[in-house]
Amino acid sequence: MIHWSSNKGALMESNRLTVYIKDGCHLCENLIAEIEPYQKEMNLLLDIISIENDHKLLSLYASKVPVLMLGDTEICHYFFDVNALRDALRLPPQ
Repeated sequence: MIHWSSNKGALMESNRLTVYIKDGCHLCENLIAEIEPYQKEMNLLLDIISIENDHKLLSLYASKVPVLMLGDTEICHYFFDVNALRDALRLPPQ
């Protein structure tokens, strides 16, 4: 699991997201790379979890990876959708 956060020690609440991936998945790598520019602006903390060794996660997400989640809510899958992320975080569009 990989964590990154933009709060750099500041006392701010992070928006914790989860990305479910498969190892070697180019769509997964692309989605993660596309989120990075929004890390500071949206105060994101990202958990990256491989589904390959978890039968439950495989059954849920195998055909949809990468999957970006906020808690139990799916934000997007296959491709990053910044508008869906803004909606999920209740941020104004830009």
